[in-house]
Amino acid sequence: MCLASVFFAVLVTSAADASVFKKVAFDELVATSSLVVQGKVVDVRSHWDAEGRFIMSSITFEVTERLKGEAPSRITVREFGGTVDGLTSRPIGFPTFKVGQEAILFLNRWENDTAAWRINAYSQGKYNVLRDPKKGTARVVREDVSQDDVVLLGDLPEGQDIEEMPLKAFLARIQGRHGLKGSQMK
Repeated sequence: MCLASVFFAVLVTSAADASVFKKVAFDELVATSSLVVQGKVVDVRSHWDAEGRFIMSSITFEVTERLKGEAPSRITVREFGGTVDGLTSRPIGFPTFKVGQEAILFLNRWENDTAAWRINAYSQGKYNVLRDPKKGTARVVREDVSQDDVVLLGDLPEGQDIEEMPLKAFLARIQGRHGLKGSQMK
């Protein structure tokens, strides 16, 4: 058996055991999101869906800045996963949320629920904001799915696969390249 065959077998087996998602270019992520906001998680409540089949989490997100679209000062984001009565569900590729966490979210409405939002492009649509109080700096880091056995397929043009960036540059990129003017919440 040649080395190429062994490599191919390992590659196919590895991909078969993982969840596969299409990489989404940053400009596409902005363009296909009806709402882009910066803010902080103030509450996370997990519950069963209406049919009692899936654990869902309702995340209350306090909006500090609207980067695209219109939103009140607090929105509800609903995603799969969470913990109910000691049972935890963490679907592969979906973002997680913690109270106090600051993030930038790329959102769309759920099809049958106009009261709640969902993250666009799975975890690719959530960037955590990390602040360094000693330096007075902040940066954004795309939600980490490396522990999830996630494979992101596709090659993106230069500058379209943003994993980490200074916060100011990230905000300027959203607003400048897409002709958007963000607005801070009062």
